[in-house]
Amino acid sequence: MGKEGDVERCYREYGHVVLRRAEQILGDREEAIDLMQELFTSLVKDPAQVTGGARITTWLYAASTRRCIERIRGRRGRARVLAHEVAPELEPSIDPRAEQVGAVRQLVGQMPDDLAQVTIFYFIDEMTPEEIAWLIGCSHRQVAYLLEQAYDFARAVSAA
Repeated sequence: MGKEGDVERCYREYGHVVLRRAEQILGDREEAIDLMQELFTSLVKDPAQVTGGARITTWLYAASTRRCIERIRGRRGRARVLAHEVAPELEPSIDPRAEQVGAVRQLVGQMPDDLAQVTIFYFIDEMTPEEIAWLIGCSHRQVAYLLEQAYDFARAVSAA
């Protein structure tokens, strides 16, 4: 990324990818739009964020995932404040995948970044450990270890 024109071209070419990614993780289109706009605005302000030989699509994928995790963590804080005012009605979900994604969204807000990313890639994106290893730049054995830690984390949270 060099000039503002590069970022604009990147936005036109890949904005929809970032939007779809954010909406998939966050489950909220308006929040996903905000995240997409913030991500590309940050690139205009600091294009050097995309460094090394990283492909822009790989960088956008990882950056949007990190920002989604931050948003989910922010939601938890807001939810605690609002919990005293309103108790939202929950519609029962008949889609087990939607329930799984909802549970993952709740957990990643409490997890360390490395576990949160691997959890999203595995459970929401349905990537294989080999695909995750390639994306984050580690061995598939390390991914298996992180997934094991994520399972342990989930069990500890549910036991509490």
